[in-house]
Amino acid sequence: MLEVKQLNVSYGASQALYDVDFHADLGEISCVLGRNGVGKTSLVRAIAGRHIASSGQILWNTAEIRELDPAARAQQGIAYVPQGREIFARLTVAENLEIAFAAAPKGQRFIPDEIFALFPVLIKFIPAEIPGTFGLTLLIMSEFIIGLFFGTIARIFMSAIDTAGMVVSIQSGLGNAQVFNPQLAGQGSLIGAFLSVTAVVLLFATNMHHLLIMGMFESYEMFPVGGIPDSGSLADLVARAVEASFTIGVKMAAPFLVIGILLYAMMGVLSRLMPQLQVFMIVLPLQILVALATLSMVLFAMYSYWLGEFQAGMVYFLSNGGG
Repeated sequence: MLEVKQLNVSYGASQALYDVDFHADLGEISCVLGRNGVGKTSLVRAIAGRHIASSGQILWNTAEIRELDPAARAQQGIAYVPQGREIFARLTVAENLEIAFAAAPKGQRFIPDEIFALFPVLIKFIPAEIPGTFGLTLLIMSEFIIGLFFGTIARIFMSAIDTAGMVVSIQSGLGNAQVFNPQLAGQGSLIGAFLSVTAVVLLFATNMHHLLIMGMFESYEMFPVGGIPDSGSLADLVARAVEASFTIGVKMAAPFLVIGILLYAMMGVLSRLMPQLQVFMIVLPLQILVALATLSMVLFAMYSYWLGEFQAGMVYFLSNGGG
């Protein structure tokens, strides 16, 4: 039972309560009524320890508690619910609720289920329980696999440029001209390095990199956090992406394959007609010149085709990654 005797509360020289007496029995709801400014809030704050009473007694189950601090009173079951929204704005809903139970005994410092039964709307604001070490390890591995899948798909479609560059270099006679290719992180053909660097620039210039950003954003709907992705489906998608990438690379280099076949056929005929003539040494400069001229004419078409296939392929594979 809560009992107040001769309670006086002051704010400096201004006295708010004069010799207040009342009691509230267990199992009952007691109500204090009065107009604004008569001291209702001051009374409740004094009982909860939020404001020090000038004099009088506050008895809880016949024990004097006026000298106890607010935390000690809260541990005995006395709580103050303010009229306004006195919450910690920088804390989450769960953290604000947990603060209310901080004064409870050690084994009871958790949000009881009755809170969510009374206010079910709060459930969606409560974060999921942090898993243990094993569960957290599985969660990290799952997110790693998903991220690896997105990066692998993008890299596979970028490799179509490397495939086209390798074919063009061989057909142009520049296969032995090696430079550092940042896409391969090693030595690569001269034309392949040029095509790869230009492709990266075009990706950013045409905002194609937004596809990856969008994919990462939507991955939380495709692969909910905590879910285990189907490794078989992901492996199948990667295999199909490799097939599509190789096909794209060969199609991009198709004009050079045709020109290469014609040049090699011409070289075969010349070598048969004039065996003593060093056909290869004579035709090689012509082969390089024809290949570079062809590249200058079809470069725009090559990149237009690749950008279209890159966009369509990324949209398809990323949208089907979730199954």
